Amino acid sequence: MALRIAFLVADLSHSGGMATVRRYARHLREQEGMDVRFVVTAPKPGALPTADHDVPVSSVAEAAAQTFDVAIATWWTTAYALYELEAPRRLVFLQSLESRFYRVDEAADRLGALAVLDLPVDYIAVGTHMRRLLERLRPEARCHVVPGGIDKAVFRPREDAARPAGPLRVLVEGQSTLWFKGVAEACAAVRGMREPATLTLVMADPSEAAGFEADRVVGSLSPPQMADLYGEHDVLLKLSRLEGLSLPPLEAMHVGVPCVLTPFTGSDDYARHGENALIVGFDDHAGTVAALDLVARDAALRRRLAEGALGTAASWPDAHASCRAFADALRRLWDDPPPAPDAALRRLARGRRMAVELSRWRAAELTSALESCELALAEQSELAEDRLAHLHELTSRPSYRAAYHAKRLMRRPDPR
Repeated sequence: MALRIAFLVADLSHSGGMATVRRYARHLREQEGMDVRFVVTAPKPGALPTADHDVPVSSVAEAAAQTFDVAIATWWTTAYALYELEAPRRLVFLQSLESRFYRVDEAADRLGALAVLDLPVDYIAVGTHMRRLLERLRPEARCHVVPGGIDKAVFRPREDAARPAGPLRVLVEGQSTLWFKGVAEACAAVRGMREPATLTLVMADPSEAAGFEADRVVGSLSPPQMADLYGEHDVLLKLSRLEGLSLPPLEAMHVGVPCVLTPFTGSDDYARHGENALIVGFDDHAGTVAALDLVARDAALRRRLAEGALGTAASWPDAHASCRAFADALRRLWDDPPPAPDAALRRLARGRRMAVELSRWRAAELTSALESCELALAEQSELAEDRLAHLHELTSRPSYRAAYHAKRLMRRPDPR
């Protein structure tokens, strides 16, 4: 059966997450014979294109007039449009636990993202840690894990892999404006090393590298260029606090480059301490520096970690296998009945009540802040009135008036 699939996407950007969605959509359309469409939920100003990489594109209003077999949300903001479409099966493609991206003062976004885990849907996730969480939170829902595949024709061991003599060549990758990527901490660790080292920083916008003291800053690269960059370095340093399934360490391992990593979510699917990577603690500057110095000094350790990295790469699925696994998970979920809605609806009701209480608390907090501002303004006003009255009392004194007139007389020009 040729399924009709709607991928709900926030926009048609060129992010890593959207690249994965594009790859799966094209595979389903070209290799599996499915009727696939992108439905854009938050389009940028201007007309939508009719197609994106040969996949038809629709707005939510246009798609609402059609019928689909499966609607798939790809980001938490797109999940709210799932029920705008007519589709007997609705899924969420989880590339991360998105609520964790938001800090405490971003409670509204955090609650909105958390609600995606309460919907009466099934899930396809990129990491096993998400399935473990859903097994506890949503035992009635199904979750298939489809890890992101690596293009093994591009990310492969370098033929000229012999390391030249010189300082340890450290590569740091990430967007410095995202608080959980740990880019600043990684750069500080390299600069804190006792052993000689060079630092290359790769990020989408090189202007964000100001103040990081990198020896080299590289902008967005194509996959072949990124593979070459991995091959020019001895270690990838990534100190993220959380991820979905971070692919750069896997790409580096395919090139034969080991990693120094924090134990961010998703890393336990491939990172093995002492085998293909060194795992360091969160916020452990001294421990991270010591790990880098050890890699710099111990050539045997570097070789062992590089061999372990290639071993991990050999067992990891390639991009085509990942696409086939996604199609298989999609068909299996289509064949199974949807999850019973009652448990999800109970959680959604609790979440709505929590949002109401949070709104009340926030309103009370804003009211208190406003009252404090009004009190401060009143105090300032009273102080200003006191000062004005004091000034008036001073200027009313005979001595002040005499001094004032004397000053005016002294300013007159000499009649001579």
